[in-house]
Amino acid sequence: MSQNDLVIDNQSFPATRADINSALQALGSLNSGSSAPSTTYANMLWYDTSNNTLKMRSEANDQWISIGYLDQTADAFRIFDDTQVVNSSGTQTGLIGDQATSAWEAGTSTTESLVSPDKIAAAITALSAPSGLSSTQVFTSSSTWSKPSGITKVLVFVTGGGGGGYVTGTGIAAGTAIALLDVSSVSSASITVGAGGAGTASGGPIAGSNSVWSDGFNTNVVGAAIGSSSGGDLNMGAGGSSFWGSTYGVGGAAGSDPDEGPNSPGGSGSDGVVWVVEFR
Repeated sequence: MSQNDLVIDNQSFPATRADINSALQALGSLNSGSSAPSTTYANMLWYDTSNNTLKMRSEANDQWISIGYLDQTADAFRIFDDTQVVNSSGTQTGLIGDQATSAWEAGTSTTESLVSPDKIAAAITALSAPSGLSSTQVFTSSSTWSKPSGITKVLVFVTGGGGGGYVTGTGIAAGTAIALLDVSSVSSASITVGAGGAGTASGGPIAGSNSVWSDGFNTNVVGAAIGSSSGGDLNMGAGGSSFWGSTYGVGGAAGSDPDEGPNSPGGSGSDGVVWVVEFR
């Protein structure tokens, strides 16, 4: 390793000879050293031994440009990541390095570059995934909805728990709210499924509990047990018939024990339901 200012001073011959030899050794070793030469010239080469990097001085003589990495263990030359491939005019035509996964999945970048098999597979999946209806989930008990990969919109049907009937009356059907929601910025939602109210022989009908979709982003979608549902594009109130017929959120049959007569309790309400239809 040798460095020299490459200027031969006016001096005695032995010192001149030593200065010439030092300058030639510096040139022959590419001015190698752990720090940059103290005297620099435009387009000068320097092998930075502290980083195993070959560098070249800029034409303005104000910056070092890294050319490549010399792997001293494998005795091999390495190209740095994100090195541009250019034509004779200096215009970029490619990239030796990695582009973001999103660039591959979007399928719109025209920059040629290295790509891993994993990114190719991800891009194929992203670009070939069909749009439209993808999947559905049904919740008959309170839980958490987790957005499947690729889902951007959901159509939610939220039905509350049916009300319990009074005396010998049948139960009361719950309301249903239906909403089409953009879940692009949502990863999960809290699902509450309302319980049906118990039938009673006195004191008036017992309401079931509301069912709720709540994702912290969209307005809460509430399927009311008794009363008006809310938060949906379509809100249906409670009534004699459930949105689902006699499956969810509807009161059961009236009590009919002849020995109890007018004190027979009414039918209990059925539990609610939340149905999520998922779209890409």
